[in-house]
Amino acid sequence: PYTTLFRSRRLGRLSSAGEHQPQCCRPKGKLNIFHRVLVPADDPTTAESFCSCETFRRPVLLSSGRRTVGYSVASVMTPPENRKRGYAQRMMELLAAGVRDQSGAGADWVDDAGPWMGGSDALVSVLYSDVGSFYKRCGWEITGPTQTTWTLDALPTSAFPSPPSCTTLVPIPFDLSTFTTLAEADSALLAASLEPGAFAMEPTGPTYHWHITKSVFIATVRKLPIPSTWGFSSSTSGACVLFTFDFPKGAVKILRLRTTGNAAETRDLLRGVFAEAKRAGCGKVRGWNVEREVLDALEDGERGETCEREDSLSALNWFGRPAEGAQWVANEGYAWC
Repeated sequence: PYTTLFRSRRLGRLSSAGEHQPQCCRPKGKLNIFHRVLVPADDPTTAESFCSCETFRRPVLLSSGRRTVGYSVASVMTPPENRKRGYAQRMMELLAAGVRDQSGAGADWVDDAGPWMGGSDALVSVLYSDVGSFYKRCGWEITGPTQTTWTLDALPTSAFPSPPSCTTLVPIPFDLSTFTTLAEADSALLAASLEPGAFAMEPTGPTYHWHITKSVFIATVRKLPIPSTWGFSSSTSGACVLFTFDFPKGAVKILRLRTTGNAAETRDLLRGVFAEAKRAGCGKVRGWNVEREVLDALEDGERGETCEREDSLSALNWFGRPAEGAQWVANEGYAWC
């Protein structure tokens, strides 16, 4: 009965429901994505479940060149008939405990594929909330929820120079090896820049490929022209920008923006994004947690509008010692899943 389950210390158990493995989370052939379901404590093999989610094991960068792993949580879903009974909260509590537990799993964890995917070496978990601060009660704090939106029709003509003002930017095609090369260079620079107490989800080529493949698929289904350019990189520095097209919303989403402090170069990178968005018939460009120095590099009228976004709110659950991390650097679109 519901009252017995809810009163019990063990509301349910978290079980592995199966796995799949897209490229974005398959480094070195490791299995890194699992579907998880909350099941009755006294019947963990049942086909009935209270709620479910997915977990993604991902590489994380720390200061001093150190690396660890983290978990992204996605697709949290409770069937309508099971809602408002505390199941999702209990599942997320078990999920957090599974990562924290140095043995890999607690007594309330069931996993027919082995221990909790290396829980002992995971220091962080992130998710993107569409239900406000709900996950705070389970340990995930909203972190960096800002978004800058550029509405193309509102931008001045200076945002669309013709011909382009910079000749050192190289268009980035839809190519996994190119994405990987850019990500590895960016990752090295990012790791070297992290201060003690900071971390970043490591950019990877397959992650970029996964995001952009979704855009290609939607364009194909909708019989839209498939863009040929998915970003720009500088031929003289480590600056780059990668983006994807949200065709249903008529917007371009910036996945990763790396700048080097050169205001003119930063300006050219973003103007390149504006041009590609316009070419694809998109009316807006969106970027998460765009740094102040990036906006300052733009001319008057080109800085867009920055506010807190209403969905996909990035949230952080840090399992290490407070002094080791919890400052999320490069909290940008590429880390979303």
